[in-house]
Amino acid sequence: MVVVDRWLPSSRTCSACGWHNPDLTLADRTYRCGQCGLAIDRDLNAAINIAAAAAQTTDPSREGRPTLARTKPARTPRDGSEPDTRDERDPEASYRVPDEPGPATAGPGEDAGRPPPNRWRPPQPSDRLASHTPEPALAS
Repeated sequence: MVVVDRWLPSSRTCSACGWHNPDLTLADRTYRCGQCGLAIDRDLNAAINIAAAAAQTTDPSREGRPTLARTKPARTPRDGSEPDTRDERDPEASYRVPDEPGPATAGPGEDAGRPPPNRWRPPQPSDRLASHTPEPALAS
């Protein structure tokens, strides 16, 4: 899991060219870029921007496999006992990371038994997710 900045303007930034639309409101369900003319569902535009931000935060681990978070061992309590890693809501749950990747540790859309998919790429005109035809300018 990748945590991006809470204030990342993912809905207000064009996923094709990066132009920022400060006038976009929550009522606007379609993002229309004033720079390149992209017209796309607001949530899909945000998802593409979040995926791009997540791809930029990955660092290859020592084994060469991309990792999205760096882990560190839990601090040992001062009395020398083992740290409590259980969730109080579910005492059987544990937050220890398994040594071998499995379905729970595979990346989004990634099967742990298969090689990781290709990295995200910017939308292409051939992708039929969005209309890349510029909208006509509104008369003032």
